[in-house]
Amino acid sequence: MSIITKQTKTKDEQTRQELLQGRPFKVQLKIAFPLLLYSAVSLAFQFFDTLTVANIDQSMVSIVLLVSDIQMMFNLIFVSISIGIGIRISRHFGANDRKAISEDVSTVFFFTVMLSAAILIICILFSKQIMQLVGFPLELRSLGQIYFSLNIIGILFSSINTIYFACEKARGNTRIVSLCNTYILAMKVLLNYIVLLLIRNGTFDTSASAYLLPIVSCISFGSVAIVSLKGFLNKNSILKVSWKDVRFDKKFFIPFFTLIFPITIEKALTQMSKVICNSLYGVFGSIGLAAFACFGRISSLYATLLTAFQDSETTLISANLGNQQYDRVNKIIKDSALLTGAVGTVLFTIIAVFSKTLIGYFSKGDPMLAKYIYDIYSVQRWDFLFVIIDHVCTGYLYSIKKAKFISLVNFVKLFLIRIPLFIILTRYLNAGIEAIGIVILVSNAIDGIITYFIYLKNKKEFDMQVKKESDSNERLLMAIRSLATYDVFDSNIINDKNAVPTEVLSIMKENYQASLNDEELIEAYRYALIEARIDELEKEERVYI
Repeated sequence: MSIITKQTKTKDEQTRQELLQGRPFKVQLKIAFPLLLYSAVSLAFQFFDTLTVANIDQSMVSIVLLVSDIQMMFNLIFVSISIGIGIRISRHFGANDRKAISEDVSTVFFFTVMLSAAILIICILFSKQIMQLVGFPLELRSLGQIYFSLNIIGILFSSINTIYFACEKARGNTRIVSLCNTYILAMKVLLNYIVLLLIRNGTFDTSASAYLLPIVSCISFGSVAIVSLKGFLNKNSILKVSWKDVRFDKKFFIPFFTLIFPITIEKALTQMSKVICNSLYGVFGSIGLAAFACFGRISSLYATLLTAFQDSETTLISANLGNQQYDRVNKIIKDSALLTGAVGTVLFTIIAVFSKTLIGYFSKGDPMLAKYIYDIYSVQRWDFLFVIIDHVCTGYLYSIKKAKFISLVNFVKLFLIRIPLFIILTRYLNAGIEAIGIVILVSNAIDGIITYFIYLKNKKEFDMQVKKESDSNERLLMAIRSLATYDVFDSNIINDKNAVPTEVLSIMKENYQASLNDEELIEAYRYALIEARIDELEKEERVYI
């Protein structure tokens, strides 16, 4: 084994031990900090990016926002896959199962490449139909189709990056995730600004931005995809992909898709509701849509930043569950709530103090736009407490693979509360632009409350299951130790089916949940009995290991 390989394994083991033994508050902060830093930089770059595009052409702002909503519908598939693989990798990493990590990473990597290529081809061939399907404004459809067709090429690169970042994040290596994403944002902002300068000096006309902006996006994602591929192909990495480790079979895909399907539904519902809400908010005209878009940038300041703590919580809990350290989960949740609550409150206060300044940046001297933005924000901002609760509870539900409940809550929030409430407020109560803030506040509050009670229910059931398994294991151990007088190294005894007591066999079936047949159970019993007998001999100081 090479020195590099030994160093890599040592570093991986140090990280693993930190996840399993370090103080949750400190470890979570260490994992979350690079993600938090990246999110802050991301929001800053998005502000500059939006202003840059707005200075190129106002119509391009609408095109970029509308196309990003469409593209997000496809990206959410890979986001869901990344969340699923992240949870699995965290558990395997906690259990120190390198073979399972290699199989999962290899399978998901090749599946992602094939799926993204298929989506890319379909989107390019049917771009016109997609524009019509989502109700793209007729006057923007021509440029929008060009922008969409070129921009979607980046999905091939971004999907690889998304999976790679999730795998690194799953083992606590958030530093590289933060650095790569910051590079992508910086590259996009810089190149977009160059495009702005080229258009202003007459080198290109404004319509050329429909070609140039998506090319910028592809360059940004593509350059980082090289780093991702290098990480996947590094023979010394625990994340190395290999075709021989690919498992395109139902034993992998059924549990994996069972895990990610609810996540995909939840992400799809969220994105679909944005598209629907954009069309509903059109009743306030173009200035209303602009106010909502600007408000979204401001409100995302704390919601986006808090996601870093949700991700770190999921990673930490999953790793400890993988190593069956159930007693640490409660401590992790408590520390996560303290961290998320403290940071969320500080962010809320900072944004509230500087809200007029932020609104001024977006309104650019337009008093009507500034008023609209403030009318939405002044109502919506009080949902921050429920957003904090939602992030903490969601992190736990993801880690125990209960994403289906998150999907259900999002369906209720978006389609049974947000959309009907907005229609009632505007059509029957003649509410103004503040109706947007009201529906977001009410729906997020209900979302946080429901999610909290779902968390309590699942936490209680999970704790009861852990206690049941612990009690069952103890009964099994006592039953096996009671047989310590047997000569367990006598092959006639250990291979004799009748030598396995009925009580022991029934307990083992209960432990394995009847997933093994009698022969497999007897084999497991044989080794367990031998281990138990060795323990007894060690206590009697008759063997030395």
